[in-house]
Amino acid sequence: MINIMAQRFTHTEKYSLDWFLKLSRNGKLLYYYLTENCDHAGFYSIGLFHISMCIDLNDQEAGDALKELDNKIVWSDNKTMIWLKDFLEDQANIPLNKHNNAHKGAINKIEQHFPKFQKNIDMFYNLPCEHKPKDGTGKKELLGEFLLINPKDGTTPDAKNNPDPTGTQP
Repeated sequence: MINIMAQRFTHTEKYSLDWFLKLSRNGKLLYYYLTENCDHAGFYSIGLFHISMCIDLNDQEAGDALKELDNKIVWSDNKTMIWLKDFLEDQANIPLNKHNNAHKGAINKIEQHFPKFQKNIDMFYNLPCEHKPKDGTGKKELLGEFLLINPKDGTTPDAKNNPDPTGTQP
């Protein structure tokens, strides 16, 4: 049986972007490693030992390379997970659409992980989204406007104000 692996897009113009060109060799290698090993929403549970073994960097080199990526990653509050800020956009998943099956998994991952990122919760809440039901009507909104769990306070939608937060009922 063949195991089908996830496929990823790559930003083909990255070699002309200043931020990428300024990275050291280790920074570039780590960036590739993270984009190929994060989940489909851009989250990666950090383990310097594992990173070090996979890309042949010692812990110090891996830590230094992570520091180079500070403007491209967001750390969880307890520093055990990172989120690649541009990953969803680089994967052509912005704006997110809760009616797009490919996006549903990423939205679920965001809902699963955002409690670990309370210091940076607005980054998730303000992700651009598009609500396009099957009838073709739609509007631009922010991810926080249709998450099943409010990222700001962890509450679920009020059934009286929003009886169908998934948008599946006619």
